[in-house]
Amino acid sequence: MYYRSMNDAELLAVVDENDVPLLPLSRAEVSERGLWARSAYVWIVNDSGQILCHQRSFAKPRNGGKWNGHFGGYGRGGEEYTDTALREVREEIGLDLSPESLHLYLIQRYEFHHTFQGVFTTKWSGNANDLKLQRDEVAQVMWLTPAQIRKQPTDEWVSFGYEEQLLQEIEQNRF
Repeated sequence: MYYRSMNDAELLAVVDENDVPLLPLSRAEVSERGLWARSAYVWIVNDSGQILCHQRSFAKPRNGGKWNGHFGGYGRGGEEYTDTALREVREEIGLDLSPESLHLYLIQRYEFHHTFQGVFTTKWSGNANDLKLQRDEVAQVMWLTPAQIRKQPTDEWVSFGYEEQLLQEIEQNRF
């Protein structure tokens, strides 16, 4: 299903079914044709083992108002996973991370959205109130423990299938 977006003309990092980069195409064309694209997501964990979670803007056409344990989105043409992760975190919450602070957790082939997802973790123990939220992406943020996340209604959270394993690794400080 194609969701209209304000960024329909944005050029995305298009790949083939093996994650080999192709020529960038517009978000609208990628979605309409069901092409594969890259995305990147960053899980931010503080020194207490809490995860910086956010509620998606209610204006988002897909999963508006739902919660995420990560920040991120689609890669732009020519971007690698790390570039996308850094840009998305900076855009969505105003946090400047270094490439060295990111730890690749996995690259997942996600059939449902035709994306290859680069999933990263990073440590940051700042004050969530100091972040500059991009309001058309992020409604609010809060720190939650893995146990608190598990207690949330699943229909209120965005899930890609790998989250439980990562939550366990965060609890065991193995990420």
